[in-house]
Amino acid sequence: AVQEARPSPAHAMRLTGTSLSAVRGGRLVFADVGFSVGAGELLAVTGRNGAGKSTLLRLVAGLLPPAAGSVALEPGDAGELQANVPYLGHLDGLKAGLR
Repeated sequence: AVQEARPSPAHAMRLTGTSLSAVRGGRLVFADVGFSVGAGELLAVTGRNGAGKSTLLRLVAGLLPPAAGSVALEPGDAGELQANVPYLGHLDGLKAGLR
């Protein structure tokens, strides 16, 4: 389930996903997912294990290509999208020897 909160001013940046589908390991993970979230808004992504939450977040961050659909940062361009949508996964990014 995707939930949105608080509308933002029309002139602020907006992150939009349109008709998104993702395939991982040859399996359709999700299809026709859409969202729109603006500056100051919150997008909560919830669901059971294996529902595609992490896949959706990786797709939005530009780490995975969508099987269908698009992600856009408005106003902006694709390069700006990746620079403004950071991704911090659930695993520690540090090597054990550097902790």
